Amino acid sequence: MVTDVRSKWLLIPTAGFALATIGYLWGRTSSDRTEAREARAATQEGQATAEDQATTANERQVAALQHEVRRLRRANAGLALHARTAAEAGDELEDSQAREEQLGSEDQARQARIEYFDQLSKRVDTEEVDGDWRHHTEAPLKDLLAEHLGREVSLAEVTCASTYCRVKLSHPQSPRLRSGPGFEFDLARASLEVTEVSFDNREEGATTLYFKRGPAPAPQLAEAQAE
Repeated sequence: MVTDVRSKWLLIPTAGFALATIGYLWGRTSSDRTEAREARAATQEGQATAEDQATTANERQVAALQHEVRRLRRANAGLALHARTAAEAGDELEDSQAREEQLGSEDQARQARIEYFDQLSKRVDTEEVDGDWRHHTEAPLKDLLAEHLGREVSLAEVTCASTYCRVKLSHPQSPRLRSGPGFEFDLARASLEVTEVSFDNREEGATTLYFKRGPAPAPQLAEAQAE
């Protein structure tokens, strides 16, 4: 009986030790599991952080690329505008130069005509006078002009030298005096010894005519023109 009681008392420490061992193992296992979970959680968090960082870096690169694309587009647009502006400026410069050249050509032509008529006028004043030609030309020319030009035009001067006749006309009601085919036809009918007429109309309301001496038109030519 005493032996049984001792055996029971001996079992109590053994059971306690076993329980302590089991508790230790259980706690150890739980701790390992917790550490494993924490490790996995830390790993996942690290992976998430790395992914977030990678995503952020990619987004920054994309944003930088987009910004560069916009900058290049603005630069290209600016270059295109500059090229277009330069082309337009070049066209305007060419047009301006063309206008200047045209105006220069017109001025040169006008100056050349003025010098030409000044020389003709000086020639009438200085060349030796052919009295016979003057006598047979000045009076018929006055009559022809008075008949053809009408009342609004007055004869201020008719002077013939030896190669040219100068006729000065006044027409204040009309800035310019225009000639027509009938004028040359009338000259032919009058059988005047002139071949061509030049008009100096540099002044408004006044015109100077220069008749160049030449062979008298043949009668048959005058009749053909009349028909």
